[in-house]
Amino acid sequence: MSMCPACNGLTTLHITCEYCGQNVTIYGRTSDYQDDYSAYEEYDVTSAQSIQTQSTQTESEGCTHYVGCENCRTSYTYSFIEVDYNT
Repeated sequence: MSMCPACNGLTTLHITCEYCGQNVTIYGRTSDYQDDYSAYEEYDVTSAQSIQTQSTQTESEGCTHYVGCENCRTSYTYSFIEVDYNT
């Protein structure tokens, strides 16, 4: 089963800003911002919708999140590689 490390809190993530090099804040999956109820839907449902609605998004690109930098006030998307966690 593939899981996003950001969605599931599987590791401490340290991502630096593309522009100034400071740590960024992870705001959540881009699919959570599609409509008022997206954040409350099952992960598989919103992931499938996200892949269908974003023509550049493919399953191999991972789980796309919004991230933002408090220092330089920029925001952009960042794709996390989903890791296979078999128990």
